[in-house]
Amino acid sequence: MNWWAATFVLALQLLFICWVDFTKMIIPNQLNLSLLITGLIVRLVLFNEAPLSILIKPIAVYCVFRTVAKLYAKLRGHQGLGRGDVKFLAAASVWIDSALLPLLVLIASLSGLAYVLTVGGTQRGILDRTRFPFGPHLALGLLITWVLSHYWEI
Repeated sequence: MNWWAATFVLALQLLFICWVDFTKMIIPNQLNLSLLITGLIVRLVLFNEAPLSILIKPIAVYCVFRTVAKLYAKLRGHQGLGRGDVKFLAAASVWIDSALLPLLVLIASLSGLAYVLTVGGTQRGILDRTRFPFGPHLALGLLITWVLSHYWEI
């Protein structure tokens, strides 16, 4: 397996995740698990990393973002980040270096904000009330971060 093959597999998975989340407003556990497993295989084969060190990261990422999601829901009175999105971030963390996770989140957030503003953000309070699929934005963030990490050799 080489980097191009891994990128192709990642892109196919992300396209499917985008389609499902956009049409059903959910990222199923099976898709997140598939993303995690293929990321694990890529890390083992391409980067020769130890399995235990690979698996610790998604657990930590899940705990952090699940806590953030719960705090947001408690403070605002409604959900801001779905469980599928949190699980996606955990699975995505296997694919990229930990230092690049903020870049993934930044790209996804800017993409999501642009989406909301173009689809109806001019309505008063739209950002507080509207649910929209965030998975496609997370997928875009992961793909861009993955590609940049290869070219920057991060």
